[in-house]
Amino acid sequence: MVTKEDFIGTYIRWMRSDIEAMKGNNINFPLALSVLTYMEFLGSIFTGDPNGDRKNADEYMKECFGDERNNYPIEVLWDVFRNGLAHEYFARGGVANGNERPAIQVGTDGLKVLYAKTLADDFLESLKVFETKLNQDKLNTRLDKMIKKIDDLTKEHKKYENQLGSNVFAANIVSSVFAGIAVSELNNGVRLITKDESLSDETT
Repeated sequence: MVTKEDFIGTYIRWMRSDIEAMKGNNINFPLALSVLTYMEFLGSIFTGDPNGDRKNADEYMKECFGDERNNYPIEVLWDVFRNGLAHEYFARGGVANGNERPAIQVGTDGLKVLYAKTLADDFLESLKVFETKLNQDKLNTRLDKMIKKIDDLTKEHKKYENQLGSNVFAANIVSSVFAGIAVSELNNGVRLITKDESLSDETT
């Protein structure tokens, strides 16, 4: 079972490093969608509802964004940007590279634009507040439940392994798998090996 210390020291660190990598390479669409997804997941620890989508993201902003939350109306953030990016790849508006404030602006043509780096910077700052709030007993209990749910889903999905038996697989990615986030460590001394290679000869 993943502990609170694991969660902060490993998974929150991965969130930060992925965001910084995308910011540094101007990867705007995935940056915006990743941040919104992180907010949805972390917000579920406040609501206790793993399926709360926009409600979870809004609660996360209420708890951790401070006054900046006022610049992110949840209906616009979700219906225009999150759902557009997740379901159609293109936002139902524009996603721009830059640090303009406020993060969501409306052009003269009525097009709504989200500045991805501004959203990312506000989220990175909010993680400091989130880590502090995790010390609350109530949130510790919810975090434990959320991690158990994800661990259970990971075990359930092992049923697909037979379908992937002839494909490339990874050895020794991390000691504990936490949903799909483990693949973030693939570039940290681990390479993919084929089924024909000897695991005993593999060094990582």
